[in-house]
Amino acid sequence: MSLVEGNIFGFWMFIVISVVAVWIMTQSKNGKFKVTLRRINGLEALEEAVGRATEMGKPVHYTPGLGDIVDNKAAETFAAMEILTYVADLSAKYSAELIVTIRQPNVFPLAQESVKQSFVAAGKPDMYQENTVR
Repeated sequence: MSLVEGNIFGFWMFIVISVVAVWIMTQSKNGKFKVTLRRINGLEALEEAVGRATEMGKPVHYTPGLGDIVDNKAAETFAAMEILTYVADLSAKYSAELIVTIRQPNVFPLAQESVKQSFVAAGKPDMYQENTVR
């Protein structure tokens, strides 16, 4: 195997970045390099919003947006599905009614299964209705 003449710079950049990444990983394992992740305020507010809806006796409404899973907004849609799973878990935990509206037909089965699994995992499969995801 030989390097193509124009790829030598890319090869050395790969080596340098790999060495730096391995060094940071070993330093963090030894406790010398501490990585901190800040909390996302919007995700923390979801629990408060679901709790407030439960106290008021109102349903929780969620929509993953306009994107599809096969276009240029697929990453955003998959991220929205993860947030939907979290909201469905909270709704099942607090016994709150959940309404999910979907625009794209490709997203519908993903959302339906995600919500269904959340209610089943919480031990409340009877709370899931077929018209929860619309």
